[in-house]
Amino acid sequence: MKEPFSELIPLLNSFWTEDYANTMVSLVKDRNFETQLYRLVFEVYDLGLAPKDENAVAFRSAYVLEHLIESDSEVKESLRKTIYRDFPKIRNESAKRHFCNILLLLLNDEVPPRQEAELIVNACMEWIEKPKTKIAVLVNAMEVIFKLRKTTPDIEEMIPDLLFLIRRDSTPGIESRIRKWRKAGYL
Repeated sequence: MKEPFSELIPLLNSFWTEDYANTMVSLVKDRNFETQLYRLVFEVYDLGLAPKDENAVAFRSAYVLEHLIESDSEVKESLRKTIYRDFPKIRNESAKRHFCNILLLLLNDEVPPRQEAELIVNACMEWIEKPKTKIAVLVNAMEVIFKLRKTTPDIEEMIPDLLFLIRRDSTPGIESRIRKWRKAGYL
């Protein structure tokens, strides 16, 4: 296993408790593994792990990263531009959900430059267009698009098509979210 992940992966896989995220955030910060945690989300598929382990590590690293960024504004700011750049490269379905959440946190403070915003919107649209995308990814990707709609030309005219795609395997949860979007003025 590649350094420095040789310490981080066993740490992430060591246990799952009710307070897993906060415990892991503390351990990651204590060991100064913030950058390694971020890199692991993207490099996990190059480490030669079994597919099941790759998915678990990708999920756990993205999950912990989301909580780390929520709780530490310095880490949030230090990774902001990197997240904007790397967002379209996310491969793991569970990591996509967490990175959408991270991006929504970042977008509360600042919108990326237009070129990066367009890449992010395009990635979200690809995820929405892909059949069998997890519902949480669909919803979060659409919310990212709503937040970036003013920075990306022509997105307004695509929103009805994206909603049609989200509804293709509609659940009561999706319909409820669409009602919330209407109430909030997104639609």
